[in-house]
Amino acid sequence: MFSSDQKEYSEEFYISVIQDIVQGTDIRLIEDVLSVLEDDEDYEACAGLIKGLERAKKATIEELLDELDELGVYYPKKLRKI
Repeated sequence: MFSSDQKEYSEEFYISVIQDIVQGTDIRLIEDVLSVLEDDEDYEACAGLIKGLERAKKATIEELLDELDELGVYYPKKLRKI
């Protein structure tokens, strides 16, 4: 189990992945980052990245933007379809 600090650290990586996907980052690049973090044995970061990748693969950009809104992360309206 992760401590509350470790959970917060992992959540930062989760949010970062969602932000990257919304901005158009290729999932393969994020998977490459995951490999580096696995090599570094940064398990909390890996957990956040894996959670974000799984979410991004199942959600639309609109759903991801809604989730960022719910998390209090600001995104310009220009990223949303009108």
